[in-house]
Amino acid sequence: MLEQIYDGVANFGFFAPLGYIPIYMIGTLLFIPTAVLTLAAGALFGVPMGFLVALASSLLTASGEFFAGRYLSRGWVLKKVVANQKIRAIDDAVSAKGWKLVLLLRLSAICPFTILNYGLGLSRISFRDYFSASLSGSIPGTLLYVYLGSLAGKMIFEDMPMQKTPMELALILCGLAATLTMGIYSSALAKKALRPS
Repeated sequence: MLEQIYDGVANFGFFAPLGYIPIYMIGTLLFIPTAVLTLAAGALFGVPMGFLVALASSLLTASGEFFAGRYLSRGWVLKKVVANQKIRAIDDAVSAKGWKLVLLLRLSAICPFTILNYGLGLSRISFRDYFSASLSGSIPGTLLYVYLGSLAGKMIFEDMPMQKTPMELALILCGLAATLTMGIYSSALAKKALRPS
């Protein structure tokens, strides 16, 4: 099944990455974890193209959901936000701390991607600050997941055994450790910022 999907995407050639973007957008609306979608980009397109496609998909989706939260589906989002104490705390903290908090929220994973985007659309943060913080905060995790996805893709689609030199394994482990440490630290900072003063 996975190989059929891979072959189907490969048949689109140059336009295959463009087909991935709506799949990513629909996936987030269905609450498929963005990590899974980003791993898929790495498996399908490799590291350089997979990174660009996953990052572009993430930013387009985040922007669309931000504007939907702010202008289109405000009533529905308000109901969700009122019922969610974490989102209410995020709104209060974003109003006070703005760009820095959005950056921490992107680096951590304390709130689902789609709900966070809608919730931030209701906050008083400017789109410019939201977008720049989302871009900066999305790069490390996207790069890591795309790389891991590309390794998995090679094993699945190209029948390559998982053979790595000690240096390559050390780099992968260092990258995983750094990303995990950054995620834990960012989550701790974000949780601290969300506590009422």
